[in-house]
Amino acid sequence: MSMLYLQMEYNQFLHLKLFKEQVSNLNLKIFDAIYDQRKDKYVSNETTPDAGVIRMILKEARIDLIERKRAAEISELTDKRLLREYNHAEYKMPWPPRVFYNRLPKCGSTTLLRLMTVLSRYNNFTLEKSVQWTDSLDEGKQMWLVDKFSKFTIPFLFERHTYFVNFTRFNQPMPVYINLVRDPLERLASLYYFKRNTGLLNVYYTDEQRNRTFEECIVDNDPECMGHNETHTLVSYFCGHDSLCSLKSREALHQAMRNIVNHYAVIGLMEDYRRSLRLFEQILPFYFTGVTALYDALSEYHEFENSHELPGENTRSTILDKLSLEYELFRFIKQRFYYAQERLGLS
Repeated sequence: MSMLYLQMEYNQFLHLKLFKEQVSNLNLKIFDAIYDQRKDKYVSNETTPDAGVIRMILKEARIDLIERKRAAEISELTDKRLLREYNHAEYKMPWPPRVFYNRLPKCGSTTLLRLMTVLSRYNNFTLEKSVQWTDSLDEGKQMWLVDKFSKFTIPFLFERHTYFVNFTRFNQPMPVYINLVRDPLERLASLYYFKRNTGLLNVYYTDEQRNRTFEECIVDNDPECMGHNETHTLVSYFCGHDSLCSLKSREALHQAMRNIVNHYAVIGLMEDYRRSLRLFEQILPFYFTGVTALYDALSEYHEFENSHELPGENTRSTILDKLSLEYELFRFIKQRFYYAQERLGLS
């Protein structure tokens, strides 16, 4: 696409939609150059036909271009970091000495903990289990957790349901993080029924509330399935405790991506559980050697069938809008997962 073509007068475009498509396909640098050249006509001059609509299109297009540029930069950083990290010849065993599994609810973590309990005896590491369920921690509780963490005997793997904690804020070295994730809608539906079918979370329901389906909850726009925390869990777990992380925003999404790139050795997929275990075993062999064979031998650990019906297409579109950032992060994690599989010859 030539600069001459891009600088054609607006009235040469047949429709605003075509204009929008042309703008959306520009490189950000070219967009800014053209915008500066044509702003008198498209932005400042109210006599231009559809000037207000054009301003809106240009503003939205530039925001979109910036977001795509940021996402591309993060993906590029991911690729470069993976190339460095997947050569373990430089690491002295046991590596790493401290592992933090800030486990996401309803993503196969119970099964992984059972496997790690057995592995800890054979691979000679300590599995430190938490009985705390609060995932969002204030400054004092984060400090308490970091202090407790620093006193465990290495090598150890610590598990807890909690958002990402930045240890450097408390003058402690960062641990290596791991996690498992799941399709956001399926995870939310699983949690919805889990709270009704078990007494583990001490949630009281009337008979009517207990018998209400997940789809009915969405239709009723109930906060239990449509609330901010419920539709912002994945981003929050990887973004952490910074104030920006509580906002459903692209800034929180990008912070989550940066934390994943910089601090997570491996994140598995519940939908691809066995290959996730192979990846854990390959990347963190000191802790996970034997995990795939153990999983294959213990069929009672294979408990991932989702027996709950997901909402229909019409209802699903309602909640998918609220889960858009969750799915963007989920796709980012999946990209890293399958890239790692390919790099390590596991695909």
